[in-house]
Amino acid sequence: MTITHMQFLTLPVADHVRARDFYVGKLGFDTLVDRRTPEGGHFVMVAPKGAQTGLVLTDQQVTGIEAGPRHFQLQTTDLDADVAALRAADAVASDFGNWPR
Repeated sequence: MTITHMQFLTLPVADHVRARDFYVGKLGFDTLVDRRTPEGGHFVMVAPKGAQTGLVLTDQQVTGIEAGPRHFQLQTTDLDADVAALRAADAVASDFGNWPR
């Protein structure tokens, strides 16, 4: 077996702009891909800076997958600093429980 890491996780969203802005603007992720698909959908991939795994914000209208909370966990080297940065960015608890739609 030569699997080294997970490339991406899929997160269905109804509003790519709002979802991308949350992950990029509030969490500081990079936008890796942002383009329209041939099927008329919108393909957006974001990831923490330097990460090997990204989040694909998939169009629920194209895939038929319901938007809503999905579980994934982020790791940090300085929780207190990250909490302070999220507060400064006006990220509230409901942002994390109700994924941007």
